[in-house]
Amino acid sequence: MPKAIINQTNHLLQWLNSTGTTKSSYGILTNKSTIDSIDEDKYIMLPSGEFKIILPNNVDTLLITKDKRFIINSSAWKCNFNDYTTIPGLCIAYLKEDTISNNDNLTLGIADYYNQHIFALSVLNGDLTLVENATAQINCVLTDNGVVVSNPVLTYVSDDTDVCTVSSSGLITAVETGTTTLDVSYGTTSAIINVTVQATPATNNYTLEISGDSTIKINQSKTYLVKMYNNGVLIANMPCTWSLNNNYCSITSQTDNDVIIKAGTTSGFTTTLRVQLDSTPTTFATLVVTVNSLW
Repeated sequence: MPKAIINQTNHLLQWLNSTGTTKSSYGILTNKSTIDSIDEDKYIMLPSGEFKIILPNNVDTLLITKDKRFIINSSAWKCNFNDYTTIPGLCIAYLKEDTISNNDNLTLGIADYYNQHIFALSVLNGDLTLVENATAQINCVLTDNGVVVSNPVLTYVSDDTDVCTVSSSGLITAVETGTTTLDVSYGTTSAIINVTVQATPATNNYTLEISGDSTIKINQSKTYLVKMYNNGVLIANMPCTWSLNNNYCSITSQTDNDVIIKAGTTSGFTTTLRVQLDSTPTTFATLVVTVNSLW
């Protein structure tokens, strides 16, 4: 964008932008229209009730639209035309006299001050808890004086990108464990989301182990215990079920920790004792028990 320097100004122009933020710029207010450039002494007078103001061409003045109203010297003026091309780096706004309204703030010198946008930003997600590498889309609703704004351009900022990042479209990516806040803003209106990132839980890998004698004599009872592990770490026993594969022995009692079996009257045979988790029947352990005679 071309740049120009205005060495001497005579007016501070103030206005509210589309997000309700007060903007201002110093400029040259005149009722003269030069023939060639602002450095020439040749000029013509603008019609009565018309002014022009010469402003620096920047991101704020570029957004001044036709019919934008201003307060100048306690009078109201409306932008009739903007010229961004005649003098590179400058914006020349042509103004026509307008009528003061009840929404104008003459003290501050800002038009439509009391009819300004009142924005409210709501985050529908609320605070978030994510595991590492998980993603989540921020869902927001922006209202302007209670009316929902369609497709607002929001700004998202993570206070700690080591914990989580957020894209320009509001997609959160959890990076590592910790807590941080995300700031969502539209102009001066903002909302905060608290984000907690937790470690990715290890996948459960249960294993069972039966302890007890591999032999039992006829008519004898024996107790067998089960130990349970998750990823190799001993854990408290979970609900389980014991069973036998034949009738050479029988179960007389069982708990989640142990089982009592009693041998029958026939020796020389084997029975398979099995214990399985109720939650995951595919997780089980077995022990082959031989039934022997008394001698």
